[in-house]
Amino acid sequence: MFRFILGTAGSGKSRYCLEQITSLARNGKETVIVVPEQTGFTYERELVARLPGVLGSRTRVMSFRSISRFILRECGGSARGRLGDAQKT
Repeated sequence: MFRFILGTAGSGKSRYCLEQITSLARNGKETVIVVPEQTGFTYERELVARLPGVLGSRTRVMSFRSISRFILRECGGSARGRLGDAQKT
């Protein structure tokens, strides 16, 4: 299932997501949470604290960039090399 969590700053979106992920992991479910690049480490740190050991391995935190790479690697399309900064310019 794919679910969007929307709300204003300070409305409890992050807390809600972490509570739901914790509950799913404790019930044996695997989850992937897609977050902006700059918040990935924060979510990983919080999940490690909430889900020690095996429970933490049931949850993946991915940025938009890392999920794109994962999809390309799993579904094809990454056979071509990526452009470097000089080539992009």
